[in-house]
Amino acid sequence: DLALGPLPATGLGRDLEARALADSREVIVVRTGHPLAKSRQLADLVDANWVLTGPTKGPGDPAHLQMDKLGLPPPRITLECESFSTLLAVLPQMDAVALMPRRFFESHGPRIGLAVLPIAEPLPLTTIHLFLRTDSPLTVPTQRLLDAFVSEAQALRRTRK
Repeated sequence: DLALGPLPATGLGRDLEARALADSREVIVVRTGHPLAKSRQLADLVDANWVLTGPTKGPGDPAHLQMDKLGLPPPRITLECESFSTLLAVLPQMDAVALMPRRFFESHGPRIGLAVLPIAEPLPLTTIHLFLRTDSPLTVPTQRLLDAFVSEAQALRRTRK
């Protein structure tokens, strides 16, 4: 009856409604001890092996970094992961660089040996949406879940200000 995630690059069908819930700045992550762990600029990463996580143009796509606007070559994608959960399983074992939402990193990255690169350039922002079907009313439990998500998102925005 509902789903959470970023807006699909292909857009929504007429049978879905999207409500913005929360924003999350993207971060660039590597395994602890990665040779590029001290990188401070996107230019330091031009020779890196990058992971594309999720769909092209999704929040895990390094193309969002728009390195070409800085006169840099596009990121070299050497691995594609279906999901951020899969990324968490493989990235700690390899010398690759990946892009993920900060909040996802904060929840999972440090405990499995991932580190954020303190990149000076501004990184993309991902808005997480709540998706609802427009062709049927919500059940009472689904409405309560939706209310809980909205309440948590509002509380999160207040604490981040």
